[in-house]
Amino acid sequence: MGKFEKKPQRTQKKSGSKKTVLLVSVIAAVVLVVGVFAAFLLLRDDGKIVGNLYVAGVDVGGMTKEEAKQAITERLKLYGENTMEVDLYGRSFPLYTTTYDPDHVQLVDIFGKPMDPSEATEATQDPSESSESSETEPESSETEPETEATEPTEKTPEDAPLDADGKPLEYLGQLTISPADANVALDVDAAVNAAFKYGRKSILFFSQLKVKTLSERHDLEASDYLTVNEEKIRSILQAAADKYGSTLTESTVNATAGADKAIHIAFGTKGSKLDVAALYQQLLDAYIAAEFHQQYTMEETFPAPVDLDKLYSSYCTAPVNAVCDEGTYEITDGAAGYGFEMADAVKLLDKAKPGESVTITMGTLEPQYTREKLEATLFHDVLGYVESPHSYNPPRTRNLELACEQINGLILKPGETFSFNKVVGQRTAERGFQEAGVYVGADTVDQLGGGVCQVASTVYYCTLQAELEVIERTEHRYVPAYIPWGMDATVYWGSLDYQFRNNSSYPIRIEAECNSRYVIMKFVGTETRDYTLKFDSDSQITSRWEEKIVEMTPEEAAEKGYKDGQVIVDPYSAAKVKTYKYKYDKDGKEIACEFIDNSSYARRDKEIVKIVQPEEPTEPSTEPTEPSTAPTTAPTEPSTEPTEPTPEEP
Repeated sequence: MGKFEKKPQRTQKKSGSKKTVLLVSVIAAVVLVVGVFAAFLLLRDDGKIVGNLYVAGVDVGGMTKEEAKQAITERLKLYGENTMEVDLYGRSFPLYTTTYDPDHVQLVDIFGKPMDPSEATEATQDPSESSESSETEPESSETEPETEATEPTEKTPEDAPLDADGKPLEYLGQLTISPADANVALDVDAAVNAAFKYGRKSILFFSQLKVKTLSERHDLEASDYLTVNEEKIRSILQAAADKYGSTLTESTVNATAGADKAIHIAFGTKGSKLDVAALYQQLLDAYIAAEFHQQYTMEETFPAPVDLDKLYSSYCTAPVNAVCDEGTYEITDGAAGYGFEMADAVKLLDKAKPGESVTITMGTLEPQYTREKLEATLFHDVLGYVESPHSYNPPRTRNLELACEQINGLILKPGETFSFNKVVGQRTAERGFQEAGVYVGADTVDQLGGGVCQVASTVYYCTLQAELEVIERTEHRYVPAYIPWGMDATVYWGSLDYQFRNNSSYPIRIEAECNSRYVIMKFVGTETRDYTLKFDSDSQITSRWEEKIVEMTPEEAAEKGYKDGQVIVDPYSAAKVKTYKYKYDKDGKEIACEFIDNSSYARRDKEIVKIVQPEEPTEPSTEPTEPSTAPTTAPTEPSTEPTEPTPEEP
């Protein structure tokens, strides 16, 4: 090495790098501490039980263990204070079946046709209501039912379960288990620990709830922690099973022959079973939930119902009705049957109970209609009778006679409608009708068939007496003279008609006659009413007629055939009339007042002829007369289409 050569120098560590390492270590330690602390905060258990969790019926959710123990211990007092009550129920069952419905018995009319029940009267009711067959009270069975389940002595609880038809089940009785017999015990510590663990998970050294609160109630399975006196409870349940259980027996049917022919029915009983194991488990769950009122429905089997329709077809011969021919009104013979009336049998069987015996007696079955009954009732009673007077007027009287001849003997079947114009027909000369007075507007003029309105009015009054259904009726223009006001009906071919319907259950024959003094109308049929009628009216004169003088020259009067002082227009006062009918019972007591119709009549003044001599003509003045001023109102053009009044045949 030369003298100028330098020695190598030693490299020194920088103090700054040491400081950096130290700083990083400190930061890492701080982060670790903070992370651990944060993890502690996040994973720290609050020591409370998950929400919405129940133990022995107690909501322990959100409680600490100590709080849960206190609550459950307090709840345990209920087991020593409450008796377990179990309501027992069974199902009713039909003893018999039938298609017969007493509320919908198909009745027939006298012609053998089905009748609407709304049209039925006392005379058409099912004769079974007065049949020889009598109702027999149920006999006591020699063998009493094995169970009293069908004869509850206690009132059915309001909360009774319902059957498929929405009706309460049959209440059988109640069994009870006292606190001493149940001897319920609960391991509180074990139950609380199980509740505390429910819903928790472990993370490292920590435990944490998965959720704070359950979405719905959850009852902790406490059977591992709750004990009861199983032997005692099962013995109580078995005693109830023996008491309320029964053996299935089928119904039997036997018939006796001879004069005392009858059908004897011994109704069966249902089989009923109490499932001890199932009910014990139900009660164990109830004790766990601390619910001390339970319901239990017995397991049941039922006997086959007695087929009443089959019994009828096997042992009975149905009666045959007598029938009236619609065309000839001849009556065919009916025939009695033999057996029992369905209506009586249904009433009898409805009263029977399981295990009882009943006897259905047999006898003669009368038909709804017999020849004797129809002959005694058809056209037997006068339903309406009216006489209306008429004066001597040969053309008008002949018209009355012809109208009555067309109506006389007419038979209206039930439901049939009478039309005056249809029955009497058109009033023509070819048919013998003559000209007589007819109302045309305010005038009376002669036309063919004049006067037949009196026949129509007499028919209408009879209709009211028979209480038949009026379909069409119009009062006259003027008040009638031959029948009470409000009791009239006007007709005219092609426009006005009188119609009514036979709304009774029997045919009606109309007897019509015109003699020298009266038009006589009679409705003959079958009386079904138990009351009498009276008619009255409320009449109000709205405008009284006045007398008017019609002056005529001798020549004018002679041309029309009038004499001085002769009445050429008969007067009528205007009136409004309300008609009523009153009903009276057999003792004469009024039972009803019914409004019938309104009638409104016009006024017509009395006109008397006065013959006056014509005045002598005067000499015309020679002085010219100034023309008057022009009229201020233009003359009214006459109508080119005059309105024709509707004629009436008074």
